[in-house]
Amino acid sequence: MPVSGANTQVFLARRPDHMPGDDVFGFRQIAVPAIRPGEVLVEAVYVSLDPYMRGAMNGSFVVGEAMSGGVVGRIADGGNSGLRQGAWVQASLPWQSFSAVAADQVRLLDADDAPVSTALGVLGMPGLTAWTGLHNVAGIEPGESVFVSAATGAVGSVAGQIARLHGCRVIGCAGSDEKCAWARDVLGYDGMINHRSASDLATAIAALAPDGVDVDFENVGGPVMQAVIANMNTHGRIALCGMISQYNRLGAEAGPNNLFRLIYGRIRMQGFIVSDYAEEAEPFRRQVGAWVRAGKLHYREDIAEGWTALPQAFRSLLSGDNFGKVLVQVSDDPSRRT
Repeated sequence: MPVSGANTQVFLARRPDHMPGDDVFGFRQIAVPAIRPGEVLVEAVYVSLDPYMRGAMNGSFVVGEAMSGGVVGRIADGGNSGLRQGAWVQASLPWQSFSAVAADQVRLLDADDAPVSTALGVLGMPGLTAWTGLHNVAGIEPGESVFVSAATGAVGSVAGQIARLHGCRVIGCAGSDEKCAWARDVLGYDGMINHRSASDLATAIAALAPDGVDVDFENVGGPVMQAVIANMNTHGRIALCGMISQYNRLGAEAGPNNLFRLIYGRIRMQGFIVSDYAEEAEPFRRQVGAWVRAGKLHYREDIAEGWTALPQAFRSLLSGDNFGKVLVQVSDDPSRRT
């Protein structure tokens, strides 16, 4: 049945020079799209904010057009697809209230299995990134020492717990004492460093990993990555997931400047993109979903309310002021457990 009403769209108003200001994000009202045969109409409920989007603002996102990413929403009109109205789905969609999308491009969710918002975090792309980075890229083994930067972020928090559940010793860093305490007390990290207050990060890592670091799950780059490399064992591996400390940098990227250590230590560094490992999605969801339901793997969400809250929520993600997976809730979630 046709749906009428407000359809808010968020578009790229201009490309950012540094940290994206409010003027980077444009808001407008557009018509609710009509669906064609084989399509469904999805009403957005949760919008995912992820670090890669900062690069897309200077790359694949087009000025004047809607930005896009992972969305969890409900079927507003199932057309002839057989999907019932109100069903929960996850898809990659434009940032707007209502979107038409091919029915075979949405993934059905079960709100009784896990909160639907987790399809954008611990059981979604960030969690799959952690899984593939550790297993497919780094090839972790029980008994190894694993370092995770941005250890309480959407990806890092899952990576640290997967490594721990795999029998590894896990240390990491985060940007506040509160985050470090949560990583130790809830996530089970063996040691944590506040990288904003540590006077010598390399020395602090050495104290927590006196036998060296075998695997670095790298999310931050710059001085943090340099300090980890200084502590890596021969034949260590670096899964280069992201470099969030550099995304808003003006000019050349900062360090690390000790890359000769990779040569003499025979250290392997590999960048990776999660979409290259789509075949891992189902094994990942089965195993990590079971861990979440059993209370063996924990997560935290940082949820902003409403489309207009999106710019500040995005800046909080880039500056590290967030705590957990950053989402923007743009309509009601009747399934949410209180």
